[in-house]
Amino acid sequence: MQNNDDTWGWIIGIAFGLVALVWAGIVGTGALVARVQCGQWPEQMGPMAVINFFRQGGDALATESGCTPSVVGMGVLVGLVLLVVIVATVFAWVLWSRWAESDARLLRQLCSRHGVAKSREVRQKAGEPALMQKASAVRPTLEDPKPTDVGLRVGTSQGADVWITAEDSVVVLGPPRSGKGFFIAINALLDAPGAVVTTSTRGDNVRAVWEARQKIGPCALFDPQGLTKLPSTLKWSPSQGCEDPLVASRRAQAIVGASSMGQSSSNQEWAGVATTILQYLLHAAAIGGVDTPTLGRWGASPGLAEEAVGILQGSPRATPGWGSALDTELNSDPRMLPSKWMGVSSATSSLMLPEVADVLNPAPGEGLDPKTFLENKGSLFLVGTKTGGGAAAPMLIALMDAISAQAREMAVSMPGNRLDPPLSLILDEIANLAPWKELPTIMSDGGGVGISTMVILQSPSNARVAWGEQEAQQILDSATITIQLGGSGNDQELKRLENLMGERVVKERSKTWSNTGTSTGEQAHKEAVITVAELRRLPTGTGLLLLRSARPIVLTMSKWVDRKDADEIKAAIKRFDHRLAEALTAGTDSVNA
Repeated sequence: MQNNDDTWGWIIGIAFGLVALVWAGIVGTGALVARVQCGQWPEQMGPMAVINFFRQGGDALATESGCTPSVVGMGVLVGLVLLVVIVATVFAWVLWSRWAESDARLLRQLCSRHGVAKSREVRQKAGEPALMQKASAVRPTLEDPKPTDVGLRVGTSQGADVWITAEDSVVVLGPPRSGKGFFIAINALLDAPGAVVTTSTRGDNVRAVWEARQKIGPCALFDPQGLTKLPSTLKWSPSQGCEDPLVASRRAQAIVGASSMGQSSSNQEWAGVATTILQYLLHAAAIGGVDTPTLGRWGASPGLAEEAVGILQGSPRATPGWGSALDTELNSDPRMLPSKWMGVSSATSSLMLPEVADVLNPAPGEGLDPKTFLENKGSLFLVGTKTGGGAAAPMLIALMDAISAQAREMAVSMPGNRLDPPLSLILDEIANLAPWKELPTIMSDGGGVGISTMVILQSPSNARVAWGEQEAQQILDSATITIQLGGSGNDQELKRLENLMGERVVKERSKTWSNTGTSTGEQAHKEAVITVAELRRLPTGTGLLLLRSARPIVLTMSKWVDRKDADEIKAAIKRFDHRLAEALTAGTDSVNA
């Protein structure tokens, strides 16, 4: 239970204190004047002596020898004392008013509240000891793991470090410019112990971590919009591995699911047909060894896809029946065929763009191999926005899906059936790129196979627009950790968090005065542990962390510029920018040299 601030009690106490201070100042001033002018202390030094001094004359402050201080001097000094007290009072009131409305006071109130995790609980649930208890399960191949091998330090709370483990599925919620990258994403990228796949709508993360990640493993960039001002270095074919019909089916689902057809709730029937057709085309491209531009032409026109039928029907490597099935689709009712093909052309339209087709058309042996990528602790940066990179987004999602599928396959043969070191999926603003249909499943069970997922969103509604109501809710519900930053204007979503944190009992005390004396009363009522308004007011650098069944943790997040290696990272950013400027001037890719 908790008491409200007794504001009136404080005001009355301060008022009495000021009166006493003024009184003491006047008395002290009178005594001091007598001492200075007469060389002796006055015989009477009480407050009435000062009053009588001004009413009756100097005798009231006479010394033993009969000397009395000057009335004028006494008046000037008393006036100065009163002026100092008034100025000090105004200054103190201004300071108090600022403190009362400050972020620091808000955080102090939140941290002290009943219902908020205190230091002991923070250490037990999210501290280093709790982290290291999971070390043998999270990193089964390490004999003596360090905390940074097992998880990520995200900040402090109540004087204790706060860690999240590599098996946690994390959702970070914060509006634009709330510090999601500065406080969380960049640190997560820098400290990931294994391979990394990350999405972003800007180039800031790439600049900050590119050189550091290159020291760990090879880095690749896919930025068809040129948001980083760098040429894409990724080489990968969407038909890679699709000789296997299961891979072709999964790849088609990922590509169509991330396209405009897959995102439309009213076109799901046609999306299913498009997925089936596309899996045939991917399978034909893989076993026929055709290049990506040819695959793009197949997707653009049913007439051009007749070539794929010939490959499927003529190759012994083709899955039985797929050639005939594709031929049936191509020769189906001409009135229905355009609707069927609409999803295929939407999903493969980016393959007709030169800047995308070049990246997705590797020479033999040049394409990114997911298994090698994971073994070498590689880093893949996927940069784009929904408006400018929407056409290419399905291919980005398909590549990410291929890597995560490979991670699952590798985990089966590793100790504990867990990929070690884990694959880190740091999906910054992924809802503004394209929906990955596999993400709800990855959030739910990825931590158990060595896939560490962090989804960074502007708000839950951001996810609902991209994935739909049910899948978005599954993503949110599957998160073992939710971090809410301040500044959100969506009161309905904040109300959901308020409800999750529960209520606290608040006591209000009242005091009344009468002729017969004073009486004190007390009433108790329930309030939210942290209200919607307080969640909105969380200052930059502060977040609210919800961890499984723990009480809410008021988190002071770690800036990447406060890291021990911050100077090295800043120097790397300068070198990156310098090489980028040279590359832009020369028209070459010297940044990756």
